[in-house]
Amino acid sequence: MNGPSRRDFLRTNALAALGLTALGLGACSPVSRDSGSSNGGGGGGGGANIRYGWWGGSDRQQAYNKALAEFRKKFPDIKVDPEFADFDAFQDRIATQMAGRNAPDVFWIAATSVVSFYANGMYHDLDGLKELDLSDFPKQDIEEFKIDGKLNTMPFASFTPALRSNATFLEEQGAKVPDDENWTWSDLSEFLKDCQKDAPKGRRAIAYNANADLGFESWLRSHGQELWTQDGNVGWDAEACGEWFAWWEDLRESGAALTLAEQEGVSMDWGIVGNRVMMSLGNSNHLTPDAPVFPKYEFQLHLTPKASAGADGSHRYVYTPRMAIYKQSANPEAAASLVNFLVNDEVMPGLIGTTMGAPTNPQQRKRTYEQADANGKKVIDAVDRERDTKGRKPRYEAPAGASTWRTDMDRTVEAVSLKKTSIADAAARMTKDIQAAIDAARK
Repeated sequence: MNGPSRRDFLRTNALAALGLTALGLGACSPVSRDSGSSNGGGGGGGGANIRYGWWGGSDRQQAYNKALAEFRKKFPDIKVDPEFADFDAFQDRIATQMAGRNAPDVFWIAATSVVSFYANGMYHDLDGLKELDLSDFPKQDIEEFKIDGKLNTMPFASFTPALRSNATFLEEQGAKVPDDENWTWSDLSEFLKDCQKDAPKGRRAIAYNANADLGFESWLRSHGQELWTQDGNVGWDAEACGEWFAWWEDLRESGAALTLAEQEGVSMDWGIVGNRVMMSLGNSNHLTPDAPVFPKYEFQLHLTPKASAGADGSHRYVYTPRMAIYKQSANPEAAASLVNFLVNDEVMPGLIGTTMGAPTNPQQRKRTYEQADANGKKVIDAVDRERDTKGRKPRYEAPAGASTWRTDMDRTVEAVSLKKTSIADAAARMTKDIQAAIDAARK
């Protein structure tokens, strides 16, 4: 997606966020060619040793390890050292590696780091790398992938904010989810409260997902605001933020949503709540690992609501996680061969499935759909429905300084739910603190 202009990026100083200043690595510091790789790559990366960093759960780790095994069969002269961790541990590690100029040759990028890493010159330009074939990708997609007019990161999957329903539970109660093409947030709230009236003991209509980041962004966009602006600032006001918290508190106080105690924290544990709720709000791709936890139930995915009846669908959006080749990789050709394999090879759909959502490559997405089980098809369908919405507004990446915004959100949600602060004060404080962190990163 097109992000802020180059001028905006350059005035967005992310050195503090990456720890570069503390380590004495200013923007003019000499750059090392040593990325931890060795054996120098040639055409196609022959005889190269590269590192690949990514995050997720154990299922994703196993899937990508299988993919790397297949890659080695096709490129026996390229040795790939995997560097895997869960999401939080990965973010801590990659920030340290970037500061020490020792990042993996190919690495995934968290949404809050896309701009920061770009501003500090961490991405290798992908244009001109002959090992990377983009012929399967529509030109419009390639343009949307660019940052500041340059293709320096490669989106490799797509997912969306989505409501997940337990169709088995709803059928037992004789409840039918409203038309998700046209429903509003008020419609959803009323539906959940009605479901709760007839719910068996111990069951709730929805998990308390007030910290769902993609869901929060969908709420903001449907109410005419944004998560982030094009010029790299907070895109919402305290009023919209407070209304989001109030929407969830109304459900919790009515008994339709779980309490934090019932779901054991701000972030729900699916293994604990999955057999206790009729709906939850989260990311569409999470259905892939979550559905098998409760194989007796059938789950469905639904689009997030509109703010008002008759509103268009311009608020809908597709999130595309990105990977990049490290600017100082000693073996960019070998790294490009790996990226090309991941985004193009026909074996990937059978190995990865929809663990990261729908592949961005249309051919891979088609093959993935053909090979997917019922839940995998639902994940891809959810993405396609969002992608097919006409007039979708642009979406902008998180600015430097916003790396801890989700932590701020978790802390605020907890304070509101436990009645430690008023909704108005909590929303104002969170909005102010996140903007202050962004402003500090610019200094």
